[in-house]
Amino acid sequence: MVVIGFDVPESGKASDIAHVIEAAAQCTFGRSIHSVTNLVTSDGAALAVAEQEEVFPGGVDSDLCLMHSAMKPGQAAVGELVRSRNKVIQNEFPDGKHLYNVVHKLAAYFSYSDRLDKLHTYCDKTGCVKIKLQLDINKTRVAAIHGLFLSVIRMKSAIQAYTADLQHPPAELSLSHTNFSDLVVFEGVLDVTRLTCAGAIRAARQQSV
Repeated sequence: MVVIGFDVPESGKASDIAHVIEAAAQCTFGRSIHSVTNLVTSDGAALAVAEQEEVFPGGVDSDLCLMHSAMKPGQAAVGELVRSRNKVIQNEFPDGKHLYNVVHKLAAYFSYSDRLDKLHTYCDKTGCVKIKLQLDINKTRVAAIHGLFLSVIRMKSAIQAYTADLQHPPAELSLSHTNFSDLVVFEGVLDVTRLTCAGAIRAARQQSV
């Protein structure tokens, strides 16, 4: 497997993007992209690129990559994926977006200074496993959001005990009992989405063999 990077295309047009891919192949291999690829698959959003006959004479060889499509229910569940009509959002989910932001800020709070070490002292008292809260740094994978939610759920008792001992808890630690209950439901939806995405990746790999 060879991973290559692309220059920024002149526009978002499929033809411009396809030519950027071709230019990268010529620079890396000295040959056209279709002559050095055994299988061409495409994300649904990039199907028009793969259909550029000048660069990909054979078009798409396999079914669409479902990884990004499969993660959409999880993204919608936390308010990260919205659809609009005439620039008016049709499926806004402010409660999900709010919970996501609150959980993210909580995990970020414990990534500074010695706060995580102090939090771990409460693990001994509450029976929680000492883990690092997982920040969702990778914004393109729903598994990152799932990892964030799951790590906070696993540390729930320690976080609550830590917060209770603070005379003036900061806004980052404002996750309520109701929020924690909702978080468990959200984590379940994200876990199903994560497993679906993993299945799509395995299927794509098997097709390329």
